[in-house]
Amino acid sequence: MRSLFALATALCVGCGGADDVESAGSGGSPGECPPGARWVNDRCLDAGVQDNGCPAGEVASADGACAPAGVPPEACAPGFEPDEDGCAPILPAMPCEDGRMATPGETRCREVAPCRTGTWGAIPTEPNTQYVDGSYTGNDSDGTSAKPWTTIQQAVFAAQSGAIVAVAEGSYAESLDIQKPIRLWGRCPDLVEIVTPVDGVYFGAGADGAEVRDLAIRGDRYGITAIGADDIRIDRVWVHDTAELGIYSEGVLSVTRSLVEATSFLAVHVAGGSLTVEDTVVRETQPGADGSFGRGINVQMESGSRSSATVRRSVVTNNRTDGMFFRGIGATIEATVVSDTQSQASDGNFGGGIGAGVGPTGERGNLTIDACVLSHNRYGGIEVVGSDVAIHATTVRDTLPREADGEFGAGLSFYDSPAGERPNVSVSSCAISGSHGNGVWLDTSDGVITGTVVRDTSPAVALPGRGINATEHGAGASVLTLSSSVVSNSIEAGVVVAGSIASLDGVLLRDTQPNATTQRGGVGILVQDFTGGPGEATIAKSVLQNNHDMGIFVASADVIIDATMIRQQLVSPLDGTGGVGVQVQPAEAGNHRPQVTLRDSIVEDNHGIGFVEFASDARIEHSLIRHTQVDGLAGFGDGVAAITFIDPASPATLTISNSRIEANVRAGVANFGAVVSLEKVDVACNPIALAAEPRLGVTPTFHDLGGTICGCGEDDGTCKAVSAGLAPPEAVMP
Repeated sequence: MRSLFALATALCVGCGGADDVESAGSGGSPGECPPGARWVNDRCLDAGVQDNGCPAGEVASADGACAPAGVPPEACAPGFEPDEDGCAPILPAMPCEDGRMATPGETRCREVAPCRTGTWGAIPTEPNTQYVDGSYTGNDSDGTSAKPWTTIQQAVFAAQSGAIVAVAEGSYAESLDIQKPIRLWGRCPDLVEIVTPVDGVYFGAGADGAEVRDLAIRGDRYGITAIGADDIRIDRVWVHDTAELGIYSEGVLSVTRSLVEATSFLAVHVAGGSLTVEDTVVRETQPGADGSFGRGINVQMESGSRSSATVRRSVVTNNRTDGMFFRGIGATIEATVVSDTQSQASDGNFGGGIGAGVGPTGERGNLTIDACVLSHNRYGGIEVVGSDVAIHATTVRDTLPREADGEFGAGLSFYDSPAGERPNVSVSSCAISGSHGNGVWLDTSDGVITGTVVRDTSPAVALPGRGINATEHGAGASVLTLSSSVVSNSIEAGVVVAGSIASLDGVLLRDTQPNATTQRGGVGILVQDFTGGPGEATIAKSVLQNNHDMGIFVASADVIIDATMIRQQLVSPLDGTGGVGVQVQPAEAGNHRPQVTLRDSIVEDNHGIGFVEFASDARIEHSLIRHTQVDGLAGFGDGVAAITFIDPASPATLTISNSRIEANVRAGVANFGAVVSLEKVDVACNPIALAAEPRLGVTPTFHDLGGTICGCGEDDGTCKAVSAGLAPPEAVMP
């Protein structure tokens, strides 16, 4: 081994350009791929291109075509239309009036069910039908159409199992006790209402299979209650303005083509049973008497039971606390709108769109959300605790902070349960935009995110506006797998891996903005230690572009950067500093010493320094680092810098092999008291090829492992390490 370190007074100033550099992607065999490219499927692929040939941020279809991340237009469900990178529901432009509704695909508000002509409209006529007409003045009622009952309860008592109770126009002030499987059927909700003083329409044991159709129910307490009865069917019913629960069941319940509005506490609540909701609107649920809840749909398991829920083609809007919440159950939500959920009236907390949590004794929930749109909810768009969730082709936009204190507001949030149950999360082909605090937040969770766009995240109180945040709180690291996705226009950091483990593949991460107040930050990817230990990440086939401050920041973490393009990071608008491609350092004294590898990658057109490491162990393999520009305040402009930091007894180490470092504004490789080894490195057309500056009393060392050349144009290629009195940049705290 021969030392390249030799002080010189003459610098290579005025070296020529790099127009003759071989472009990445050329070559005819693995050994011919230039630095910054790799050999895949008999061809050289550029950094930032996935193995399937699609650029970072795009998804390969079955036929091999590349398509942008987000919800594919063809994945928008019937009743929805493509909108930017997601979908939007087709609904009336203005909210519907009381008693009117529209489900996805309808552009005008309509009645819940049409009113047909005749006393009993379109109610089917059957031999055993019991008829009700409150306006009948005779005293000889027998349940026939000629002599109808004047109260519904009379008809219920008289009806055989399976019979229709046909109700004519009128307002019927009565609570119903139904203990048999009758079919309660009104002329239409606009003309037939049951006004219940206490218990509403009650289905008890023996009422399995009973139905309620085409009428309205309101009351001083409950609307519809089913205890001990299964398979209760509610179709084209308007349940509204109840002082407590709108619909409550402990068995199997279906609600179809109905409107549930302005009920109280919980609009549709199933405890220990199963629920199906289709083509239904649930809206404007009011808080209970103590100001709590106001939830739209709530389904939970009870001891000894296993509940389930399905919600399809429905609208859940303007409720409080949660649009929907599922506790310890399996639930499927498809082609449904959940919007404008408000925080709880009593304390200004919560306000999420869809929530799922564990059961009463820690049972995991299982949630599937497909082709839905969630917008303008508070606290969280979708929030899952200790359960499993699969979210596909779903749009979550404009999630707002909670009303109490302006905190939270994430599009997607996942947390472990108090008992330590970790969520298992799958997010595919989704669009998450306009969130607050975090676009996606994994806290001690396992998440796989593919083909998804996360953009335009704004700050909330105490939360900066990160795109994706994978963290832990001492209960275990989150594990994030992110592929073929786009994260853009976040604040302070695009992707954060804090004390957690992440794999990023084919991610386009761009336009991260600084904090609006301090004008600092704007990191594309931040990998750092946290309470549980160092972070770990692999970043592959990705592109980081136009982020402020840094492309990738590694603080007390171990990272592999593979086949990735890191270019055009921007300086701070405050003072023009920053714009670094990759920065590696301990988070603070005594913290984990980072281990970082950069290979088959391109770092170009950044500011200040292309790749800089402090008190770390780093390797650069088969990579291209070029065209680093000065930043606005400190100057710099180095391709690569290695800096001994804090402890002179533990100098930074850097090995560069099979790489090209060219046309940077100041130094190709700057060594500040570090140990740098070079093997087969072309240090081309930099004013200073190798800068050697003492740091903390440590003499810089270069080791030549063979095959390294320096110079430009007609230079002889000899490498000389020179001291020009250069100053290193400063480390920053994450």
